[in-house]
Amino acid sequence: MNSTFKDGLLWIVAFLALDICFIFLIYLIGPTLIHNFIIFILLFTILALVFILRTIRKRNKKRIELLEEFLIKNSFLAKDALVGEFGDDYKKIFDDYQLAIKIKDKRLEEARSKLISYREFIEMWAHEIKTPLAFANLFLENHKNVFDRQSIEKLSLANTNIENYINQILYYARLDASKKDYKMEEVFVKDCLDEAIKAYYPLIAEAGIIIREDVGEVKVFTDKNTLIFIISQIISNAIKYCDGVINITNKGKNLYIGNNGPKVADQDIAFIFEKAFTGEVDKIHKSTGMGLYLSKLYAKDLAIDIEVVENKDGNFVIGLKL
Repeated sequence: MNSTFKDGLLWIVAFLALDICFIFLIYLIGPTLIHNFIIFILLFTILALVFILRTIRKRNKKRIELLEEFLIKNSFLAKDALVGEFGDDYKKIFDDYQLAIKIKDKRLEEARSKLISYREFIEMWAHEIKTPLAFANLFLENHKNVFDRQSIEKLSLANTNIENYINQILYYARLDASKKDYKMEEVFVKDCLDEAIKAYYPLIAEAGIIIREDVGEVKVFTDKNTLIFIISQIISNAIKYCDGVINITNKGKNLYIGNNGPKVADQDIAFIFEKAFTGEVDKIHKSTGMGLYLSKLYAKDLAIDIEVVENKDGNFVIGLKL
């Protein structure tokens, strides 16, 4: 029911009741006079109700505006204006509401401050942990002759996995940052691809994977480090589920990363970019389900379209429209 009509309903009922009473009294006094007065009574009632309803409408509009201002600004001036409009009986209600909002805002600010501190700690930790990891890689490189080849490969593989998880933590911590430090520039897609693949050399060698790469000298305007991260997560996913071969090609600025592993179940395909989604393949391969999720979010940030373009046994392909 319209608020104006609802608030004016009592007036409408009252005027109709008075009209009936007046008409009845006139009928008792002189039945012949009723035709002379009934039009006047009804006209007066209509004009009075129009005036009253318009007044109610203007009052309600003003109250709505004052309430909106109070809800948005939550200031004492807005509250005083509301009390002036509604009356002193409502003052305690507005005071209690204002206090509740201030308590809530304070708690939200405290939670936000803790979240920022937590994110900053995670970012600092991720950067700091890379120092001993780099030292471990350098140590392995400088002592190839001391350890047997199998041990070197296994330790390198472990370092590769650790570095990938650290990058996931770092980029996940940055997700809710109000300002991300993007450095937009023209970069070669092939350079970003080579950097992403380089990080997985130990993993690729351990699994005996063949990478067939045919990418031309194409430039795109983007943030290089973030693009490398996006590509690396797709490659990491391809390494986990391929059957020995990864194919990487491009058509202009469209980059395609595919593998010859099993297809994703039809009921799962719509969810592979969801947070922590692993699907049926998780029964065979352990996965956090975060890589493709982070890739999708950061791709959106950089206005990059990312989607599955082929899904069948022996040819699962993810495309990036750069």
